[in-house]
Amino acid sequence: MSRQKLKLLLVEDSHSLQQLAKILIEKQGDEITVVDNGLEALQCLSRKGYDLVLLDLHMPIMDGLTTLRFIRDFERGSAIRVPELKGLFTLLKERLYGVHTFVVAVTASGSDCDRKLCMDAGMDAFLAKPYNVNSFENVMTNYLRSRR
Repeated sequence: MSRQKLKLLLVEDSHSLQQLAKILIEKQGDEITVVDNGLEALQCLSRKGYDLVLLDLHMPIMDGLTTLRFIRDFERGSAIRVPELKGLFTLLKERLYGVHTFVVAVTASGSDCDRKLCMDAGMDAFLAKPYNVNSFENVMTNYLRSRR
């Protein structure tokens, strides 16, 4: 059974893992945009909607949990102006307010403690590295179930 084509944003600083994810996701027929850090992710989210955001936790410039906090604050309408988001604040406010972005924590550390930290922070799902076709398909199936 085929499913709808999804638009994904991968936020990952490892170029080899970016390439692997791109191959696996495009093989499933989905569209993927890849960026290196959380600030670039917020720039993308200010311009375009995505079905899923795959968010690495440990990155330079802006890590995954900080990025998630900004996303959730904009969705709730409680974001405050900060220098890091100059020029993006109004766009993010307009695009994200009142919606729920499905965000998946991506990390090499798959411990129960890390999983709990991510879920408590507001992640919708958790994906341990290394990626494989089945792990991506499970995340996408969970996303589609959440939209029913």
